[in-house]
Amino acid sequence: MPKTRMARYAAAALTFARWSYVGVHTGFIEMRSHVLRSILSAIGILFGVFVMVAMLSLIGGLNTFLNKRMGEWMGSVFIEKINEPPKEKLAEFSRSRGLTFSDGIFLQDSVPSVRTVYKSIERFDQLLTIGGQTRAHFMGVDSQTLAKQFTMDIELDIKEGRMLDASDFSDGSLVCMVSSFIAEDITRKLETSGKTAGDIIGSSIYFKNQRFRIIGVFGPKKADVKRWWMRNNVYVPLVAMQKYVSGYNPDPGHLWLQVDDPLLMDKQLDDVVSNLIARHRGVEDFEYRKPDNLKEFISMMGNVSLIMGIIAAISLLAGGLGIMNVMLSSISERIREIGIRKALGASTVQIFVQFIAETSTLCFIGGTIGALFGCVPMLIGDAIEKATGGVINPTLLPQYILAMVVVIASMGVIFGLYPAVKASRMNPIDALRYE
Repeated sequence: MPKTRMARYAAAALTFARWSYVGVHTGFIEMRSHVLRSILSAIGILFGVFVMVAMLSLIGGLNTFLNKRMGEWMGSVFIEKINEPPKEKLAEFSRSRGLTFSDGIFLQDSVPSVRTVYKSIERFDQLLTIGGQTRAHFMGVDSQTLAKQFTMDIELDIKEGRMLDASDFSDGSLVCMVSSFIAEDITRKLETSGKTAGDIIGSSIYFKNQRFRIIGVFGPKKADVKRWWMRNNVYVPLVAMQKYVSGYNPDPGHLWLQVDDPLLMDKQLDDVVSNLIARHRGVEDFEYRKPDNLKEFISMMGNVSLIMGIIAAISLLAGGLGIMNVMLSSISERIREIGIRKALGASTVQIFVQFIAETSTLCFIGGTIGALFGCVPMLIGDAIEKATGGVINPTLLPQYILAMVVVIASMGVIFGLYPAVKASRMNPIDALRYE
């Protein structure tokens, strides 16, 4: 009995496959007979699928970037000193020494949730080089902060020379690492003045009248990605920055803390603030912020994705309705053919499957071409990544590819359903009489 049932299922499957083949074959014949009409019909589906695939690849790339940023920034707390206290609080502020690096050490020791304290001193000023002056973002960093700088947003890499090492940090050596942008600027200015650029490594720069020797040139691992907030960076050992550049004010303008659990940020932030106020003798002479704006940006991008999805859905709907209209016109032209086929023994199911297969063929061709065009952003991904500063690198995730296949397959059935039902229910006698 089971074998008989399996044989029946196999026979039914073969019959359905044969009917589908006839429908697909007839669909190609119809498209050849009405080339312009078929092209115009497929364009609607083509455009809709193109918009959907291009949108999904761009959103996929953006989501990859945002997820990375979330991992890097969520759990971060930025504490900044108040440089100009209100006049009525001058006496109160004078009780506190202000924000210091020792505050960071204290918080790491006294607040269990504080995992890491990144230490840096930053100054923006003119950098004097042998080729002229260049605006620079001078950063005194410790080893942890430098490692973080090299892995956040986009990965940095040493292009020439070497990294700052343990002895540089401990000794406060007068050495530095410059960005590839600054290195190129120095070389360009030297060549313009008629001098020989020579080797950047080992040459000197001056910041606040202090000489630093260049030991390394860094830049993004992807050479054509240049982030504006990294273009003018110069890294020096924190101790050297405190001794030779900061002068009378060797403490930071801000502290960057990393807490254990971003989901408990509010509670952990309360612990940090209360401990720091107590250390500052009851004076809240600092401000703090957390990366809520990143959450807001991600929420905004979700809304943008929704709008783009609606646009793609409307495009697909318009294309599908166009194909439905073409199939209805095709049925009107083939009424006698349908009548003859029914008179010769074609069943209602056969006629139904034939027209569903024809519609699916038209949708498949238009959808496939649209999907190929939609992959263009990925083919020019490097150019898009460069244009967006490394924010978007178009990526088509596997689940998006699956969704695309399901949509294209479903459209042939959905928009071919009404024409197929209409054709399959025709009375053969009335159809044969039709002129």
